Amino acid sequence: MARRGTGGRPSKGDRDHIVSRPPDPIGEAVRASADKAGLSISEYVANVLATAHGLPEPYAAVHQVDQGVLPLGRTA
Repeated sequence: MARRGTGGRPSKGDRDHIVSRPPDPIGEAVRASADKAGLSISEYVANVLATAHGLPEPYAAVHQVDQGVLPLGRTA
């Protein structure tokens, strides 16, 4: 009998499935904003929808600190 795996990310609970096909400029803006907030596009859109409907945001933004690139030279 197969065992259920315990790896992977934990469940985010019950969620709805909503599909949208916005024009390219809107999609690009959403992707950029989600990336800046450190959220997936789905999490970011859920936050925007929650705010628009007077509900609390379900996902906290993870503001990423811009990290510099280490000056590593070519190694052999």
